[in-house]
Amino acid sequence: MLEFINKLLAELTGFDFWFAAILFVLGLAGWYYFGQTKKTERETAKRQLLFAGLIVVIGVSGIAVHHLFFEPNYKFPDGVAGILVLRIEGDDEKNSLQRDLVSTLNTELSKEAPGQKIEVRTHQEIVTESIGLKQAHAKARELGKDCQAILAIWGTRVDEKKFHPRLTVVEDRSRSVLAGDRTLVVQTINELNLPVELIHQPIYLAHFAAGYSIYERNDYAAALGHFKAALNWPTANTSELNDIRIYIGNSHWYLAQGQKNMDWHLRQTVAYYDTALSFYSELNFPESWAMTQNNLGTAYADLPTGDHSENLQKAITAYQAALRVRTERDFPVDWATTYNNLGAAYADLPIDDRGDNLQKAIASYQAALRVYTKKDFPLYWATTQNNLGNAYKKLPTGNHNENLQKAIKAYEAALRVRTEQGFPIDWAMTQNNLGTAYRNLSIGDRSQNLQKAITAFEAALRVYTEKNFPANWAMAQSNLGNAYSDLPNGGHTQNLQKVIAAYEVTLHILTSKDFPMEWATTQYNLGLAYVYLRTGDRSANLQKAIAAFEGALRVHTEKDFPIQWAMAQNNLGAAYADLPTGDRSANLQKAIAAYEAALRVYTEKDFPADWAGTQKNLGLAYADLPTGSRSANLQKMIATHEAALCVYTEKDFPVDWARTKIDLGNAYATLTTGNHTKNLQKAIDFYEAALRVYTEKTFPNEHKFVAKILKNAQIQLQNLAKK
Repeated sequence: MLEFINKLLAELTGFDFWFAAILFVLGLAGWYYFGQTKKTERETAKRQLLFAGLIVVIGVSGIAVHHLFFEPNYKFPDGVAGILVLRIEGDDEKNSLQRDLVSTLNTELSKEAPGQKIEVRTHQEIVTESIGLKQAHAKARELGKDCQAILAIWGTRVDEKKFHPRLTVVEDRSRSVLAGDRTLVVQTINELNLPVELIHQPIYLAHFAAGYSIYERNDYAAALGHFKAALNWPTANTSELNDIRIYIGNSHWYLAQGQKNMDWHLRQTVAYYDTALSFYSELNFPESWAMTQNNLGTAYADLPTGDHSENLQKAITAYQAALRVRTERDFPVDWATTYNNLGAAYADLPIDDRGDNLQKAIASYQAALRVYTKKDFPLYWATTQNNLGNAYKKLPTGNHNENLQKAIKAYEAALRVRTEQGFPIDWAMTQNNLGTAYRNLSIGDRSQNLQKAITAFEAALRVYTEKNFPANWAMAQSNLGNAYSDLPNGGHTQNLQKVIAAYEVTLHILTSKDFPMEWATTQYNLGLAYVYLRTGDRSANLQKAIAAFEGALRVHTEKDFPIQWAMAQNNLGAAYADLPTGDRSANLQKAIAAYEAALRVYTEKDFPADWAGTQKNLGLAYADLPTGSRSANLQKMIATHEAALCVYTEKDFPVDWARTKIDLGNAYATLTTGNHTKNLQKAIDFYEAALRVYTEKTFPNEHKFVAKILKNAQIQLQNLAKK
């Protein structure tokens, strides 16, 4: 009860507070007095409650009467930026200067675009500088706060034609970004109008202060109107105008996130940051300059249109510039933030040496982690760990499985902070990433790795629901289906059907016009789902997959998104290679063309694992080609598979190595040119090598199949020897 009363008193101000406080004391005294009477306990309680009720009624009635009849309603309504013009010291009896100032300001404001919601009102209080300038500003600020104003105007009228004005910014947060309160020089007043500065400064300050106050409440669209209006009043200093440009750029950046007009907002962001940087210099405003460079880099990195590689290179240049000021010693947190951003830009950069770019990303993330410790910055630490995991997962150089193990370690570290309860969305994202890493891990127990992947994807789906996160839900469903399809006991048709349904629903929202990147990615994943789907009309499924991949390739071009383009080309080739209807030879020729296109990006140096996989796919297409020289086609297949084995080693990629060995064995077993006996012996050697991986215990079905074809090859070789 006392806690409630304390909260109630804390909400009251001025007369209301003192009136309520006095009644509260009287109430306590009366309660005590009636409690001492020699009455029954019931009668005593009744008197106490009646007295307390009377006190409450008196209090409510007194405050209501005060507000209705004695206190003028000076408060500005919510959502309105108020300019409060106090009585001017030395003004005439009619308060002529005060009235003229209000009238002129309202006239100027009426010329502005509608929707800015700035009002000007008078107040009967007077503030005099005789108590000291600082104290006078403080008093004006209190009056402004009582009226919910943004700005208070007051001052001294020296004579009929001279006025010494003062402008007080009311809100503490706004004063932290504005260049203090204004003490303007003496203004000369004539009979026709007020001086320009006396009109422009209050409107400018009101717009700036209102914009910042709204910006702090995350209403960026409304803040933009005030900030842009403030730029139209050329009365601020250069530093403040640049601050406004930065806030406009920031507002556009926030408004871009997840919106259909994302590109337009981000281009506005870039334009305002660039303009600010033409006034800021690294020498004169190093901190503001570095902050703007960092933000400019983020805007370029997020741009969804234009040359993606060029945008990322501009982002990298901006981040590197910011780091000339943001050193680890002087600005450790800002330094870590910029390094984390730099890492993300390098991780996405598709041109030049892909492996080198990712190594730079890893180095950037590791640098950030020197400041972003789990103890001091747990959220930033977890985010950077997640980013580090992504970079290791994509790294094409070095030992592929060791890279994946480092990625898994980073993801599991991130999950120590990103819990399902505390940060469900981030938790789901990292779980999905962890699942992908386990699915691609080819060392250890393959079934166990896939089970861990499935567990992670299913965990992510507890947050990524179809209703709240349709695109993420579909992505996780697709990953789950792919993991099930890799299990030794076959695929998971039901999951794939759910994935396909989710993607097709999502594509009604993620259109190619409004969300080109997301649309292309979804088309690509939809194509994968149809490729993996084993029920229904196989030909129809693959035709849908082909249409989806070709759709993705309209956005993921070789120039702008070479990696995504190569992935789509490789899978397009696989879909054509498996297509059972139509002209078989024409289908395989299209598959070969797609694989060869992918190899323009998937080089052995930059993408060894992808290069090896595409080489293998290309070889299988040649092996199946029904036209041309059968022997020549098989020789091409052998060449591509032997190339793949430069990457697919027994140590690093045991399963892929074994499958490639089996394919080579099949090719040599059926090759009609050359020495048939030597060909069969090579086939037998390849089959026997594959059995070192496909053991009866670990891969019973594969072991049985390879043992059977090995025996057939041995029988053929024995029959040749008998002739």
